Amino acid sequence: KIIHKVLELFHKNKKTSFEDLMDLLDNNWQDDYYQYKEEKKQNREDAEMMLRNYWNYIQLNPVNAIYTELEFSFDMQYVKLTGKCDRIDLDNEKNVFIVDYKTSKRTKTEGELKKNMQLGIYAIFLLHNGIEFGGNMIQTLPQKLTMLFLRNVDPEVSIVFSAEDIAIFKNDIEEVSGNIQKGIYEPCKGIYCDWCDYKEFLCPIFG
Repeated sequence: KIIHKVLELFHKNKKTSFEDLMDLLDNNWQDDYYQYKEEKKQNREDAEMMLRNYWNYIQLNPVNAIYTELEFSFDMQYVKLTGKCDRIDLDNEKNVFIVDYKTSKRTKTEGELKKNMQLGIYAIFLLHNGIEFGGNMIQTLPQKLTMLFLRNVDPEVSIVFSAEDIAIFKNDIEEVSGNIQKGIYEPCKGIYCDWCDYKEFLCPIFG
């Protein structure tokens, strides 16, 4: 949360230097959050490392952010979808780029991003709702969608969605939300089952 806040304020306030990033980290750091000194020390070092990686990255990839932490909401057939885009950029040709910050240790591949529902929803939002800029509405597919894995020296993994990709995402969303409306919940055993509160109570796979 702190990394996201620092990067939001950095671009929102048009800051320009690495020292600005460190000052924002100092101003938003919460010592009281940590119970153990070693945990606090390690997380502080991690935060500085991620911000250094980000700083080095944007030196080679200049940012023209028009929105940071932009909240959105739109309706589909059975469901209202809400979310937040970490950063939305615009180039001189009015091409839109959506950027998502990741602080987790695991990096995703381009193939995984191509199937990533989060990015799919971002693209649908831009296509359906659009964004306002300079008094005009821009409704289009993003030119590129990027996840920045900030623990990596080379953080960028990017993909482009086609109209066919968006159609698949829409179909998946409508199928899942339609089944929820009908009370149909098909179990899907996977890595997230360890965190499920219900598997021992009513899941036919575990029950």
